[in-house]
Amino acid sequence: METTDGVVETVNNGKTALERHLQSVAIVVVLGALGWTATTLLDLRDRASRTEVLLSTLTAQFSAQQSDKYTAGDHRRYELETDRRFGEITRRIDNVERRLGVSR
Repeated sequence: METTDGVVETVNNGKTALERHLQSVAIVVVLGALGWTATTLLDLRDRASRTEVLLSTLTAQFSAQQSDKYTAGDHRRYELETDRRFGEITRRIDNVERRLGVSR
């Protein structure tokens, strides 16, 4: 506050009213930022928990579906069976060609 002789009156440890007001505004801004940060962190924790549950659900579903799918062992068995059938058909063709007297 200003006195009649133009000197700024100081109160509370030599601080002017403007300094106290700016300090109050700064405290409100800092507390607002801290509140926003806390709210954001709580929201992120909640989202992370939901994501973790969703991920474990998807993992369980994927694991359950994997047992019904075509595996590497299935492929190897199919490949061996195909090779066996191909060899059998080749032998039969060779027998027919031998009987007919045809050579490749």
